[in-house]
Amino acid sequence: FDLLLPGGEPVTVTPAGDPVLFWATAGGMGLTGLITRATVSLKRVESSLVAVDTVKTADIDETMAVLAARDKKYGYTVAWTDDLARGKSLGRSIITSGDFAPLAALSPRQREQPFAFDPRARVGAPNIFPPGLMNRYSIRLANEAWYRKAPRLREGQLQTISQFFHPLDGIRNWN
Repeated sequence: FDLLLPGGEPVTVTPAGDPVLFWATAGGMGLTGLITRATVSLKRVESSLVAVDTVKTADIDETMAVLAARDKKYGYTVAWTDDLARGKSLGRSIITSGDFAPLAALSPRQREQPFAFDPRARVGAPNIFPPGLMNRYSIRLANEAWYRKAPRLREGQLQTISQFFHPLDGIRNWN
């Protein structure tokens, strides 16, 4: 990409030519300058559904090992980590990994509209919780329930883009 630095100097940046500036800009929020031209590589997908594999890990060591292995195998990986777990459970996580599903993985009905997308929230969070209800004790209970409900291993589940990348957004006003 071409970058206009804060001092007004134009530069062309590549991952090999200036990796520090490249990744600072690619991962930043416009603090390195203004991108004036960019070449991007797109990934061909056959559907808007994601074929997802889920694994539950017991501790930080297993979590890190699974994340490292899945980084090489999948295009997308995310971990929910119980940040209140302690002791031998420290770092326990639910890791979901996936890639966009090929047409062959879709049902005949899904193949009729393989790029169907409906990002609407399915349910709403009721506005009945008094201030102070969300605390370390109630969150610890919620984390425990979330961790226990997750399967130890599940493979090939089809999820929408929203379910995979933005699971909390399925609940209107969750925050």
